[in-house]
Amino acid sequence: MTALPALQAGQAQGAAPGDSDAGGVADVAAALEKREQEIARRLAALKAANQDGDSPSGARMLSAPVTQSQATAATSDFPAFAAPRMRQEKVDWEVPQSILDRLALAYDEDPQSVRRTPQQSRFAWTGVMDAARAAWIGGTQLLQYGELLPAGTEKALALMAPGLHFLPQGMPGRNHEVALELGMGRGRVGLHLFLAGATVLGVELAWQRFSLAAEASERLSHRCPDLFNMSFLDAKFRLLRVGGPPHAFLEARHGDFLKLVTPEEVSAATLIFLHVSLPAASWPSLRQFLQLCQPACRVLSYEDLRNIWKGQKDDFPFQDIAAPALACSWAAEAGHRFYCYQRRDLNEEAIPLARSGIG
Repeated sequence: MTALPALQAGQAQGAAPGDSDAGGVADVAAALEKREQEIARRLAALKAANQDGDSPSGARMLSAPVTQSQATAATSDFPAFAAPRMRQEKVDWEVPQSILDRLALAYDEDPQSVRRTPQQSRFAWTGVMDAARAAWIGGTQLLQYGELLPAGTEKALALMAPGLHFLPQGMPGRNHEVALELGMGRGRVGLHLFLAGATVLGVELAWQRFSLAAEASERLSHRCPDLFNMSFLDAKFRLLRVGGPPHAFLEARHGDFLKLVTPEEVSAATLIFLHVSLPAASWPSLRQFLQLCQPACRVLSYEDLRNIWKGQKDDFPFQDIAAPALACSWAAEAGHRFYCYQRRDLNEEAIPLARSGIG
């Protein structure tokens, strides 16, 4: 500690104080030392909660004496992807009860339970074989896992597909969305989009997580056989509404989305959910992939697409919609800031420039 030795040195160098003055200095020194110890304890408690949750080892860290150097180190290794909020905004978005009920049936859990049990690992539901395959393809960063909570998905839909729940089929406008969920994990976001009325194609690299998505859809179809029907073939499955239109479905595939999603499917998409962290080595392929989407297609991304396009000679092909804080498994209360973009129509934008003799 630095405050206590400084006060003691000042007392030794000055004139001999009276008893009351000495007692006052000692009281101040003791109070400062106690305050520094409390700050150090709280920093260590934050680190323990982040790393160990409610485990016994975490409890031991709360009660152990902590030095100033340990307290400083405690702030240096928080997860990098739990970014601070840039401004106050509503994160706890309201979700239709019918969607919450069906998500609960599918996953056999309270959809909001993650708010009470925060995610402890970036590699949730990752098997050894999945980790080896990801390392071979592009690094284990491909397997970092976190999912939007239902409130986060609903808020994203309010920005990217307003009115999806309420417009009857057949009305003009963005009433029927075709959504790609790339890096779908255990599929809860994709199922949410499907229940909201979109046609969804999801892709997941890790077999263990893909299996959880398949089990959830199978559980929902088993518990609601009058509403849903599921079929499974090799490394993909499809969930349909009983009696619904054949073009409205949730299809999930196991593998690398850069290889499994066809150019025609990218071109048909009106929404793309890309709420995963991708290594920089994959960005050139991702740029080629996103170049295939059509004007007015909207993209929700974990990465800032401007960073992915940085240094490229071509014009940035998207325009900003918003950068919302969305409730997710690693930042349930404060939310994490994602990026929403809309594909620009570069050809249409070039017409007035050509008429004016520019470009």
